[in-house]
Amino acid sequence: MNKSVKKLTNVYLIMFEDKTNFLFVYNIVYNIQMEVKKGKYTFFITNNIETWNGVITGINYKIGGNIRDCVNISVQFDNNVAVSASIPHAMYDEECSLYEPLGRGEGSIIMIKTLLMHVKSLHPELKKIRFDDMSSIECATDEDLEKNRSRPIKKGTKLVPMPLYYLSIAYNGESWYEKYFRAVQEDITKQNAYRVRVDKMLNDITEKPTEYIDFLKITKVPMNIRVELENFYTNSKTYSEFFHLIPKQDRCRLLRPWIKEFMKYYLKGVFSNFDWEIQLSNIRGGSLSKTRKKQNKSEKKYYCPNGFNRNVNYLKDIGANVL
Repeated sequence: MNKSVKKLTNVYLIMFEDKTNFLFVYNIVYNIQMEVKKGKYTFFITNNIETWNGVITGINYKIGGNIRDCVNISVQFDNNVAVSASIPHAMYDEECSLYEPLGRGEGSIIMIKTLLMHVKSLHPELKKIRFDDMSSIECATDEDLEKNRSRPIKKGTKLVPMPLYYLSIAYNGESWYEKYFRAVQEDITKQNAYRVRVDKMLNDITEKPTEYIDFLKITKVPMNIRVELENFYTNSKTYSEFFHLIPKQDRCRLLRPWIKEFMKYYLKGVFSNFDWEIQLSNIRGGSLSKTRKKQNKSEKKYYCPNGFNRNVNYLKDIGANVL
C-alpha cells in the first residue's frame, strides 16, 4: 500500500484541574490524514485518535475522497491495546475517491479493503471487525424522484430501498459481504445452519410449493403484480429458477414488495443482518484484480444490481450502507 502522510490536522488539548489533589487531567484528540493510492484510485485516510490522561481511549479510522467519511472503522482500547473494532458507517458515492470517480462495484470493494488493511497493519492484535449488514439498493423510479424533487436527500440514503443482502441471497446464494470479504455471522452454529438452509431453499424442488396459491400464502404478494409474477413462478421448478426468470429491469418492482417477508419465512432462526464479522486474516493487500479467485467456467458470475433509478443526478449505491 503506497501511503504518504499528507498533513497533521486538528490537535485538541482539553485540561481539567483537580485543585484538591493538584492533578491535571488532559484529553487530546489528534486528526492525522494520509493520502493513499490504490490502483487507479486515491483516497484520504483519517486517523482520529483520542487520548485521556495519556491513555488511548479510541481511534476512528475514516476513508474517502472529496467526501471524507465514506467508510468508518471504530477501534476500542483497553490499556492502550486494541481489543475490538466495528464498522459503524459505510456508504458509496463516486466522490469517495480523489481525482477518479469511484466505481460502483470494484471501487467500493477496493475502498473497504484499503481501510481494513490499514487497520490490520496498525493493529495486528485485532482478529476481526464486527458490523451490521444494512446494505440496500435504490428502487426509486423516475416517478418517485419527481414526487420528491423538492425533498433534500442525504448522501447514502434512499427513497425506495430494497435490502441488498436479501436480493443477493436470492440471486447468488450469499450476501455481498460474504462474497467479497468472506464475512460470517458471529454465531458459527447459526452461520452453518444458514448456509445449509440457503442452498436447500434455492435449489431443492420440494421447497417451492407446486401451487402458486400456496406461495401467495407465504409472501402475500400485492394484488397488482400477482398475475405478472405467476407466469415466472409456474415456469420454474426451483426458487433459484424463479428469481432468475424475472427480467432484470423488473426485479425492483416485482420483488421489493415481498422479498423481505419471503426471506424471513425461509431463513427464520438462522439468518440476521445484524452481528456479522470479517476475519482480518482473510483480507489481503493488492488490488481486487490480483486477489480475486480465478473464476471457474461453471461458476456463475456474481449478480449485484445498481438499482432501478435512471436519473444520473440521483445517488445510487451498491450496498455498502452499514450502521
